Amino acid sequence: MILGVGVDILNISRIGAVVKRGHLYTDRFARRILCASELEQFKQLANKQTEQTQYLATRWGVKEALYKAAYPHQHGSLSLLLKRIYQFHTTGDF
Repeated sequence: MILGVGVDILNISRIGAVVKRGHLYTDRFARRILCASELEQFKQLANKQTEQTQYLATRWGVKEALYKAAYPHQHGSLSLLLKRIYQFHTTGDF
Protein backbone atom coordinates (compact mmCIF):
# COMPACT_ATOMS: atom_id res chain seq x y z
CA MET A 1 0.00 0.00 0.00
CA ILE A 2 1.41 3.39 -1.00
CA LEU A 3 0.29 6.22 1.24
CA GLY A 4 2.18 8.97 -0.53
CA VAL A 5 5.46 10.00 -2.03
CA GLY A 6 8.03 11.86 0.01
CA VAL A 7 11.23 13.40 -1.26
CA ASP A 8 13.82 15.32 0.70
CA ILE A 9 16.80 17.10 -0.84
CA LEU A 10 19.50 17.83 1.66
CA ASN A 11 22.63 19.93 1.45
CA ILE A 12 25.06 17.64 3.28
CA SER A 13 27.44 20.53 3.96
CA ARG A 14 24.84 22.01 6.33
CA ILE A 15 24.96 18.85 8.44
CA GLY A 16 28.74 18.88 8.11
CA ALA A 17 28.82 22.41 9.54
CA VAL A 18 27.04 21.17 12.67
CA VAL A 19 29.51 18.30 13.02
CA LYS A 20 32.49 20.65 12.58
CA ARG A 21 31.21 22.94 15.35
CA GLY A 22 32.11 20.29 17.89
CA HIS A 23 30.73 17.35 19.79
CA LEU A 24 28.33 19.41 21.96
CA TYR A 25 26.41 20.60 18.90
CA THR A 26 26.71 17.26 17.13
CA ASP A 27 25.46 15.31 20.16
CA ARG A 28 22.52 17.65 20.69
CA PHE A 29 21.51 17.41 17.02
CA ALA A 30 21.92 13.62 17.04
CA ARG A 31 19.73 13.25 20.16
CA ARG A 32 16.99 15.28 18.48
CA ILE A 33 16.78 13.22 15.28
CA LEU A 34 17.94 9.70 16.15
CA CYS A 35 16.14 6.95 18.04
CA ALA A 36 17.99 5.04 20.76
CA SER A 37 19.36 2.27 18.53
CA GLU A 38 20.51 4.79 15.90
CA LEU A 39 22.16 6.87 18.60
CA GLU A 40 24.16 3.85 19.75
CA GLN A 41 25.38 3.28 16.19
CA PHE A 42 26.21 6.97 15.87
CA LYS A 43 28.30 6.91 19.05
CA GLN A 44 30.54 4.28 17.45
CA LEU A 45 31.54 6.88 14.85
CA ALA A 46 33.19 9.17 17.41
CA ASN A 47 36.04 11.30 16.00
CA LYS A 48 35.10 10.44 12.41
CA GLN A 49 33.56 13.67 11.09
CA THR A 50 32.91 12.46 7.55
CA GLU A 51 31.13 9.31 8.69
CA GLN A 52 29.15 11.22 11.32
CA THR A 53 28.04 13.74 8.70
CA GLN A 54 26.96 11.00 6.29
CA TYR A 55 25.13 9.08 9.01
CA LEU A 56 23.20 12.10 10.28
CA ALA A 57 22.40 13.36 6.78
CA THR A 58 21.11 9.95 5.70
CA ARG A 59 18.90 9.50 8.74
CA TRP A 60 17.58 13.07 8.50
CA GLY A 61 16.76 12.73 4.80
CA VAL A 62 14.99 9.40 5.19
CA LYS A 63 12.89 10.55 8.13
CA GLU A 64 11.92 13.80 6.40
CA ALA A 65 10.90 11.91 3.25
CA LEU A 66 8.87 9.39 5.28
CA TYR A 67 7.12 12.17 7.13
CA LYS A 68 6.30 13.98 3.88
CA ALA A 69 4.97 10.78 2.34
CA ALA A 70 2.70 9.96 5.28
CA TYR A 71 1.75 13.50 6.32
CA PRO A 72 -1.75 13.63 4.81
CA HIS A 73 -2.56 10.30 6.46
CA GLN A 74 -0.65 10.57 9.71
CA HIS A 75 -1.24 13.15 12.39
CA GLY A 76 1.10 13.29 15.33
CA SER A 77 4.79 13.09 16.02
CA LEU A 78 7.50 11.70 13.80
CA SER A 79 8.39 9.08 16.41
CA LEU A 80 4.81 7.77 16.31
CA LEU A 81 4.95 7.67 12.52
CA LEU A 82 8.22 5.73 12.56
CA LYS A 83 6.81 3.23 15.07
CA ARG A 84 3.82 2.66 12.80
CA ILE A 85 6.09 2.22 9.76
CA TYR A 86 8.23 -0.33 11.64
CA GLN A 87 5.03 -2.11 12.71
CA PHE A 88 3.86 -2.21 9.09
CA HIS A 89 7.23 -3.54 7.97
CA THR A 90 7.12 -6.39 10.48
CA THR A 91 3.40 -7.23 10.58
CA GLY A 92 1.91 -5.75 7.41
CA ASP A 93 -0.72 -3.88 9.46
CA PHE A 94 -0.63 -0.08 9.30
